[in-house]
Amino acid sequence: MKELSVREYKKMTWDILVCIAEYLERHNLRYVLFYGTLLGAVRHQGFIPWDDDIDIAMPRPDYEEFRKLLKTEPLAPYYIPASVHDGNSVYPWMYIIDTRTKIENDELAMEENLFVDVFPLDGMPKDEAAAKKRKEKGRRLHKNHVRSRYPYKRDAGTLRGILKFPLLYWAHKTGPAKFAEQMEKLAKEVPYEEGTECAVMTYFPDESEVFAKKDLFPAKKIGFEGREFYAPNNADKILRTMFGNYWELPPKEKQVGYIHKAYLLDEGE
Repeated sequence: MKELSVREYKKMTWDILVCIAEYLERHNLRYVLFYGTLLGAVRHQGFIPWDDDIDIAMPRPDYEEFRKLLKTEPLAPYYIPASVHDGNSVYPWMYIIDTRTKIENDELAMEENLFVDVFPLDGMPKDEAAAKKRKEKGRRLHKNHVRSRYPYKRDAGTLRGILKFPLLYWAHKTGPAKFAEQMEKLAKEVPYEEGTECAVMTYFPDESEVFAKKDLFPAKKIGFEGREFYAPNNADKILRTMFGNYWELPPKEKQVGYIHKAYLLDEGE
């Protein structure tokens, strides 16, 4: 097993994105760079220097068609989908992993592969009260999903830890897969086609992360690490919705992200 440099594993993650983008464009499926990847593309023309992951988002109909196609037409022998549906993940969205690799994730005390996140975009109710209720339920499920994945020892010995123990016990008893299924069920209650807004309901539904569909599609090409990919039609509006004044760099002490240790596995490992 060989440890990869940051430059090497960022390139391998970028390679996954290239493969996904070519596949989706070949099948006329919509996608856009999203979250920190979109921010990096606009502000840095590539990865945010202190971050290493890649995110894309797809309208739910395109996302489901992508999942269906992968069953009969794989991306590559070593690029496979991971999700609660595939039985190899506890998350309610899909990510494409590189099975030739491993990464260390100390925060959740777990190992994973290099990956690209693929988030579905779901519709939001037209009624404001219904939309608010849906987002609140989504946030509760998200919190419980997180609790179910953290070890009991977090905050152990503190008053906060003692008070949280019954909730953590219940969350662990329920299990992250169950919460993931509930999150996806909630997300799919409102079809993407309904209304003028959408959100990533399977991740962390928040007031600041509801988007006008017209600001997302039709998508436009943008450069990311020397190659063009699709990005939101109004990337500036989407980024301001997510991050506020995204052109202002955070102070040095806050320029921290998800730089992991990554390894290339030996053949057969």
